[in-house]
Amino acid sequence: MMETAYSITIWYLSDSVLQNVQNETIVARIWLKLESLYMTKSLKNQIYLKVKFFGFKMEKDRSLDKNLDEFNKLIIDLENIGEKIDNENQTVVLLNSLPSACSQLDIITYSCETSTLEELELVI
Repeated sequence: MMETAYSITIWYLSDSVLQNVQNETIVARIWLKLESLYMTKSLKNQIYLKVKFFGFKMEKDRSLDKNLDEFNKLIIDLENIGEKIDNENQTVVLLNSLPSACSQLDIITYSCETSTLEELELVI
């Protein structure tokens, strides 16, 4: 089973990432190495993720589901480095990310009854 986990893990790494873990033979060590490389709580990483989150805009050529997936991934990435974005800020950023063709006033009107980001995503 460990060989399968190792093979699957290695299979999904890009060549540039694979170079960083090529000497590791245990899956747990690969994960630790990847975390140390990419999940650091450096100020540079925090700022990058926050700028990306607060500047998030939905892309017109993507489906709504893919845009929401990208938005939620940013929230998860921030949480993974210890940055908690409260529900109110998530909602404001999500509303602000909508294309100008969407009437934010209508969405706000409908979302006033909602209390969670998940409910707002359903309204959108």
